[in-house]
Amino acid sequence: MPLVPDARQLRLIPLFEGLSDNTLDEINTILRKHTFAAGTNVITFQTPGEVLYIILSGTVKIKVDQADGKEVVVALLGAGELVGELSVLDNDFRSADVM
Repeated sequence: MPLVPDARQLRLIPLFEGLSDNTLDEINTILRKHTFAAGTNVITFQTPGEVLYIILSGTVKIKVDQADGKEVVVALLGAGELVGELSVLDNDFRSADVM
């Protein structure tokens, strides 16, 4: 099942903005949509980086926990942005939690 009804909608995401209609159609067939409830831990620190997420709506918080237990918010990301791509590209473990 395609991610979006019209693959040309993917051009709204900067990663895909210059791609042809055919390429967008192909990409649309392999993407999967997941909806997460607020507060859900989507990515956990030090887990293998096997997928990346494209945020279609809402926001995510990227955070790390310090040794003293304090939470440091590294970034807030929203629609059209990617999260988790670095560990997928470098085949390494996740460097932060994403909620």
